[in-house]
Amino acid sequence: MGKKLLVPIIAMLLALAASSVSAAEYGNPGLLVDTAFVKANKDKPGWVLLDARDEKAYAKGHIPGAIHLGKRADKALRDPTATMLPVSKLEETLGKAGISDSSNIILYYDPATITRAGVAFHVLETLGCNSDALKCKVYWYNGGIVSWKADGGDLTKEAKTLPETTFKASPVWNRYATTDEVYYKATGNKPSNPLDEMTKRYGDSIVTYDPDTQLVDLRTKNEYDGKDIRALRGGHVPNVDLQVSHKELYDGKTGKIKSMDELEKLFGSLDKNKRLINYCQTGTRSSFGYFVFRLMGFKSPSNWDESWRVWASNVNYPVASEQWFDFNTVKKGKTKAWDSGLKDIAALKKQLAAVKKTAEEAKATANAAKAEGKGVCGPTALLALAMLPLGVYRLYRRRK
Repeated sequence: MGKKLLVPIIAMLLALAASSVSAAEYGNPGLLVDTAFVKANKDKPGWVLLDARDEKAYAKGHIPGAIHLGKRADKALRDPTATMLPVSKLEETLGKAGISDSSNIILYYDPATITRAGVAFHVLETLGCNSDALKCKVYWYNGGIVSWKADGGDLTKEAKTLPETTFKASPVWNRYATTDEVYYKATGNKPSNPLDEMTKRYGDSIVTYDPDTQLVDLRTKNEYDGKDIRALRGGHVPNVDLQVSHKELYDGKTGKIKSMDELEKLFGSLDKNKRLINYCQTGTRSSFGYFVFRLMGFKSPSNWDESWRVWASNVNYPVASEQWFDFNTVKKGKTKAWDSGLKDIAALKKQLAAVKKTAEEAKATANAAKAEGKGVCGPTALLALAMLPLGVYRLYRRRK
């Protein structure tokens, strides 16, 4: 065979080999959309472009036609303890924002709020979007506002509002993991009483007790090992199958999700056909993880809402690599939080001392009155009783 014939044959074989090595596609690629998709659909009737960032970022500049919930998405959809709001309250919040149970919703964010967008995605899917239960669909704009600007999109400061509508949820509870389920995974035993607030609210029927459940920790390695303690105790839930920091799932500069090939390197040891729970500190980073697992094609992923903040602060729950919070370390750090706490404690001590002094004076007056046969509940005693709740309330307001 001549060299002239051999060269093109080799070139053809190399081309065939290269074409056979293509990037793996996500398991649910339809969840992830790009700028062209957003431009083509955001202004159509029945479509909602939802900005997951905070109100200041929205006011400073947002994608034209985008609405806002008045607060950052995670704050609007969860209570102050970072627990998902009751279904009835979520229905009200979404309906007032103009989002119905048949809307097509596109979520966007910036890299700093990517996990907050994850909360919105998880809540909407838990309520029934992207299921046979409801018509509503929720999509994830890959890269969010960074992609929009990179592709030449303009921003506006003009707020967009939609007419109020009705959102009637049909919850898909297997997308929501409870502390009861994690307790079963960690100990092999079902709890005798409901542990999770949502279990208490909606009943044990929302809990999935599956012995094959996989548990993933999306916190940092230091949190997992108990070196970074953010609750009463540090460490991790016993029987965790895998620990991967959520920061490994996306590009921190662009906010774009890592490729399927890159994600497979992280999570390839897991079985996509088995139930999966992921958790973090407050259920925020793991909400984003929930989206990534859905994108990858896991059949039954879920997010543990209560997460480590609840588990580690209850001494009845077992902890692996257990480390206890060291208050002396915090004191030495002279943090603002510590200084503020010391001031609050000092103020409370003064208030309690004043109440105690007044109470002692009232007691002396009452004893004197009693000796004279008079009433024992004079104005000084009433003042002492009134000051105690007032002092506690003032402390509460200071901390808020």
